Amino acid sequence: MTFSFFSRKPNPAVNYGKPLSTIKVDVHAHILPGLDNGALLLDNSIRMAQCLVDIGITKVVATPHIMKGYYENSLQRIREARGELVEELKKRKVPLTVEMAAEYYVGEELLQQVREGEPLLTFGVRGKKPYLLMETGVLDEPKELEAVAQSLVQRNVVPLLAHPERYTYLQNNFERTIELFRMGVLFQVDWQSFHAREERHIRKFVERMVDYRMVSFVGTNLRNEDQMPQLIETASQPYFRLMTEIGLLNNELR
Repeated sequence: MTFSFFSRKPNPAVNYGKPLSTIKVDVHAHILPGLDNGALLLDNSIRMAQCLVDIGITKVVATPHIMKGYYENSLQRIREARGELVEELKKRKVPLTVEMAAEYYVGEELLQQVREGEPLLTFGVRGKKPYLLMETGVLDEPKELEAVAQSLVQRNVVPLLAHPERYTYLQNNFERTIELFRMGVLFQVDWQSFHAREERHIRKFVERMVDYRMVSFVGTNLRNEDQMPQLIETASQPYFRLMTEIGLLNNELR
């Protein structure tokens, strides 16, 4: 992968001290360079990786967007970006394992890929059903969502919906969230959604999900190192701590 000559040298690592929580695996991060609206350059990826290590993360699932017309990332391109990052992390002795997956946009293209049995970038542990991370538009539920979920279940893949707390169609209809959960859709909430300064309706929604024991994974949704102060502050929020105490699936991926 070729990078711009505007690439900067990474700043000295900022050590955030002891681990923020018991979470060791981040399942949602845009850490691969040059693929989407996350890390622009390899140096950015390295700084992000060091930040994750400093807060106690030992493994990250890299989830670049796959969205027709916007982020048309191929499996090969994602594989190459991961390989480049892994090689550089080894050179710089940054102890972070990087697993390759993707964040798929729900639409006709994804539904066709699932139904036709095309290769998909899932993640998980050997011997158990893999997870496929997917997202939707913010305002309206896509007509393909239920069909995608059902088709994934038929393929023995667990549909994992990213940041449901940010979708208006679920904010306005919590019963629909329950329906999706009952049909086998698991939920990954964003770490920063618990922050005290987050929009109130988002924070209240994610807290309600915790109350209903409907949160399976939490992810940083990291795009740049500037997010770290907010993540650090969030880790001390009561509902964030409650979520980790109740139990998440993150650490099963170690």
